[in-house]
Amino acid sequence: MNVVVTGATRGLGRALCDRFLGDGHRVCAVQRGARDDLAGVAGYHELRRDLGEPALVDDLAAELAAWGRPDLVVHSAVRCEPDPDGEVAVDELDRHVRVNAVVPCALSRALARRLDDAEVTHVFFGTLSACDPEPELAAYGASKLALVGLVRHLARTLADTHHRVASLVLGSLATPDNLAHLDAEIAAGLGADRAATLTAAQQRTVRRALVARRRPGAAFPDLVPLVAVHRAVCALAELGPAGHGATWRLDHGLEARL
Repeated sequence: MNVVVTGATRGLGRALCDRFLGDGHRVCAVQRGARDDLAGVAGYHELRRDLGEPALVDDLAAELAAWGRPDLVVHSAVRCEPDPDGEVAVDELDRHVRVNAVVPCALSRALARRLDDAEVTHVFFGTLSACDPEPELAAYGASKLALVGLVRHLARTLADTHHRVASLVLGSLATPDNLAHLDAEIAAGLGADRAATLTAAQQRTVRRALVARRRPGAAFPDLVPLVAVHRAVCALAELGPAGHGATWRLDHGLEARL
């Protein structure tokens, strides 16, 4: 399978890229930085592009088509920068919306035009916190709400093509950055010495408590393992035409059933 993964230098995109390569698939990673650790790895191809620039969409679609007809496009690039002093700057909001919503949908539309006879699954990522983001992440939350409308429109416009559009709405992810941030909070609250004595089970319990505090009322206050996201993406790809327009909520409560 030929897989395009955006934002593969860190977080979810990095984990998905590595897992698809590990499964023996060809991967084209689209990102701003380089993955020196994957240099020379069989099946890995890298396009260093800034996905905040809508003008690159048509050229990027042409490059991806030339690399190999994608079977799966995974839009995992994300911008999530805190709003300084709680103020949402117009230029930063614009940047968030372009990276998280406008460019991903435009890229999938451009690929559908170029590869009109190809069967391609396009997977987008929403977030459970879009409607109620943390106070300093208002621009991020707004961009993810914009993505909802754009993806629904894209699904309608591609309904009569061989391209399928699907979304995963994610809870808090167990990325290295999120885990490090939670562990820093634990150390600050308990003291570094006491935090160091926690067992793995105790550490997970405290992490769950911190996630629950961030998201009051969450049904499943826990971090979603990245392997669960990979399994869900693969399941959507395997659905074929039946998966077009699907929106799956993925949080810790669903992980065990995938």
